[in-house]
Amino acid sequence: MAMPRTPLVLAALATALMAVQTAMGMALPGLYRDVGFALDAWRVNDPITLFIAASIALAALALAWRGRWWGSSSACRRSSTSGPRS
Repeated sequence: MAMPRTPLVLAALATALMAVQTAMGMALPGLYRDVGFALDAWRVNDPITLFIAASIALAALALAWRGRWWGSSSACRRSSTSGPRS
């Protein structure tokens, strides 16, 4: 059974927006109007989100787009549909 493409497109859009927002947070120093600890937390969080979280999300989306998401291997399908063993 093929996975619908709409969730993948929406996830790709959310990932792109996440990457743009974190890149803007890193490029524009006055973007965040927080003070103290909150401002430092955003400055640390932005590179982590951009380079790690967005990369993982893009890799997962690429695998899902190809039809290789968790539990879709032929061994999983074969064992779940083979019925009772004799």
